[in-house]
Formats: sequence, C-alpha cells, structure tokens
Amino acid sequence: MNAEIKQSGGVSAEQASDRHQAEPESGSVPKAAVGVVPAAKRGAIYTMTALEGLDAAELVNAAFARRTIGKQTPRKVEVIAPDGPSTAGGKRARQAIRLVPAAGDGSPIMCGFLDVAQKVVELRSYETLSQQYEARFSERCDITQDEYAGLCRDLQMTLSPFRYSFSFESETHAAAAPRAVAKLTESNRASETNVRARVLTVTLVAVLMLALAGVTLMLLR
Repeated sequence: MNAEIKQSGGVSAEQASDRHQAEPESGSVPKAAVGVVPAAKRGAIYTMTALEGLDAAELVNAAFARRTIGKQTPRKVEVIAPDGPSTAGGKRARQAIRLVPAAGDGSPIMCGFLDVAQKVVELRSYETLSQQYEARFSERCDITQDEYAGLCRDLQMTLSPFRYSFSFESETHAAAAPRAVAKLTESNRASETNVRARVLTVTLVAVLMLALAGVTLMLLR
C-alpha cells in the first residue's frame, strides 16, 4: 500500500507531485485525481493520508462549486487533490488551495494550502492576494476584501468539524510586527545615544581647546 505506484506514461507519483509544487504560469488548470479510481476501491489503493487528502479536496470542491468571487473574472475555490496514492508518509501531503476562473479558462491564483497530515490550513492575507494578483495580471484585483473574507470564513466552517486548524498570513505578520518594530526602535535608540555621545565629546574637546588657548594668551602677556 505504501509502495510508490507509477502512473500512466511511466511517471512516478513522486515525480508527478513535484510538478505541482510551483504554481502554473497560465492557461490550463490541472485536473484533480478525482474519479480516476472508483470510490469503492480507493481504500485498497490509497494510503490513509492520501485518501484523506482526496476526501478533503472533493468536499471543498463540491461545497463551493457554485460559489464565485470577483466581478471581472469570477473565480471559485479549488483544492488540488493528491496526484498519487501515497504522500510519502505525509511529506507530500500539502495540497494547494487556489482561486480558479469559473469559466475554466485563465490562470489560477494561489490563496493557501491544506495539509492533511498536520491537519492545518493556511490562507494568504487579502493584502498578499491582491499584490500577487496585480503583479501577475498587471491590473487591480477585482476580488473585494469582503468577498475574500467571507470565502475564508466559510471555508473554515466547512473544514473545522474535521479538526483542521486555520492560520492566516496576516496573523503571522501581526505577531512578528511588534517584535520587528521593537528591535528597530531599540536599534534607533542605540544609534541616537552614540551620536549624542560623539557630539558631546567633540563639544567638550572644543571647549577645552578654547580654554587652553585663552590661558596661553594670558601667560604670553
């Protein structure tokens, strides 16, 4: 069951999985592995983790099949199913969560990932999503913040009963920001202290030199 099973065309599951680590540049949306193996026979072929990943993908994709966000290019959420029957003990359990054009044509936008081995879902912040969209399509993102927030909330409600924990990039950045600001502030204070010390030293030296010059003139008289 845990042995690597080669797919059609002589490509191993591990090689096929590596192809999905990077987001496709354009055009075609990879077809999920749903339906390749009859549901009744999946338990005899897929490992437990891979089967959970397949179930999670089918659940989300079916639940959000008619839900779209965005005006110019309506998109729906899609979880990529595992490429093969094994995740190498959970090492390849991460599945991309994307926003794909509902019409089927166009490039997807990555918005997070799902890891069935760790029971974790991480979603990108709206700011990151917007920046990625604008950088890729050279136009303003047509998905509103409210639309994206609602989608993330509903996705969380769908998967939380299955003991998935959710995290958002904005939370991670928010937790790191105070530390970064504190470190920067401390560094700035240290720099200001050094500058003040140098100015004070120069001033004292100048005063002493003037005093010494004055004393010298008085003695010469």
